[in-house]
Amino acid sequence: MTVGPEPGATVRAKVVAVAAHGAAIVCSHVAREGLPIMYAQRGAPIRPEDSGWQFLCNEGVEHTDAAVWSVSEVLEHEPTLLGLLEGPPGTQVVRERRERAWKVVPPR
Repeated sequence: MTVGPEPGATVRAKVVAVAAHGAAIVCSHVAREGLPIMYAQRGAPIRPEDSGWQFLCNEGVEHTDAAVWSVSEVLEHEPTLLGLLEGPPGTQVVRERRERAWKVVPPR
């Protein structure tokens, strides 16, 4: 009999690995009003604790109106991002509506 990992162990391990990436910028509409994340972009991290990720709702966000969340908090708010957060700097993902699948934006 072969014994594999307990159900969900692989997903939990991936969450832990991705969440270790640190902090992210989240627009105020997501952070304070609970709007869904509709767009995510990863830039080059500027500090060791910076993941490089920015998460936006697409509701006319000012760059000065944002919050800092851990990547694990982002995943609590939007678990569907889990498989996308390991992308390198330059990665962009978007979706049309909350119930739609994420699409990776091709690099220019």
